[in-house]
Amino acid sequence: MAHEPPKNAPKPTTLFSSQGVTVRPLLKCLTVVSLFRLFDSLILPILTYGCQIWLLETNFFKSVRQSGLKSDPRKLITKLSSDPLENTHIKFLKWTLGLTSKATNLVCWGDTGRFPLAIKASNQI
Repeated sequence: MAHEPPKNAPKPTTLFSSQGVTVRPLLKCLTVVSLFRLFDSLILPILTYGCQIWLLETNFFKSVRQSGLKSDPRKLITKLSSDPLENTHIKFLKWTLGLTSKATNLVCWGDTGRFPLAIKASNQI
């Protein structure tokens, strides 16, 4: 007979609902700095693997090449925010800060003091 939780028990909050990873105990045990170190050492190498080849073909770098850095900064930030690489980073930052998905990306970068991943990855080229 399997143990079943009571019917009125609250469902645990999860980061990835399909995997069932619980969030709250993780946030209580680790500091924000520790979470950033884990991201930088475990997730960032996976995201930037082979970026020397494919980074210049992303939408952000294509728009920078076409218009240069003289174009409207809001357009560049919009392109950067729509990049799948940065989208993963932004989701992590919002989760770490406890923000909703509708929070501004500039707030996430500014409050954490972190730069977009495209800038970090461009250092590898």
